[in-house]
Amino acid sequence: MTARVYSLSGQVLDTLSAGSLSLASQQVDNNLGVLKVPAATAPPAKASDYFVEVTLARGGQVIDRNVYWQSTQPDVVDWPHTDGSPHATMTSYANLQALNTLPRASVNAVAHTSRRPGPDGDNLVTTVTITNNSPGSKVAFFLRADVRRGRPGGTVLPGDDELQSSTWDSNDITLWPGESQTLTVSYNSADLHGAIPVISLSGWNVPLGYLAAPVPHGTGG
Repeated sequence: MTARVYSLSGQVLDTLSAGSLSLASQQVDNNLGVLKVPAATAPPAKASDYFVEVTLARGGQVIDRNVYWQSTQPDVVDWPHTDGSPHATMTSYANLQALNTLPRASVNAVAHTSRRPGPDGDNLVTTVTITNNSPGSKVAFFLRADVRRGRPGGTVLPGDDELQSSTWDSNDITLWPGESQTLTVSYNSADLHGAIPVISLSGWNVPLGYLAAPVPHGTGG
């Protein structure tokens, strides 16, 4: 397990690594170490935001990766009014306004579709490799990909074009400068209604774009 603290500009502020871990289902280990994060502040002082990335690897292969965004002015829960309630009562919410200062980032994406026959028809699998190719140290924050019904040129059809039945192995990702991640989505070819699969991709500071992911010849669609 590796945890890193990043500034909004993508600079690594601290790193924590833990060796071999062996946990049972639902088991928690609270003794792996403490990350050094920016010091807490209180209004009217300015709040600073930062990222925390946690990755879990097995045999050198990353099997889980999560990115969190935090503030030096975090949520404050009103515990006397929360105890016994199914919903938290907040005294104040985390100040995450600094995320609005992230400069626009750019990404490159490559998509490939393959066919995996199944009992219910042609199951299609599209892999989308996304790379943060922004110049300098720009973070590509909160990227989201969706598969849609579209045309060979990469444009989407009008109306309800999103494949609601699609299943992603991961989504809503954040990439540091130069970093890449591959996402996989599976769906039934019949859900395309004869259209071409098109991947839409956008982020907090990345403009919306589209990428065609044609079905290989002979698979139908």
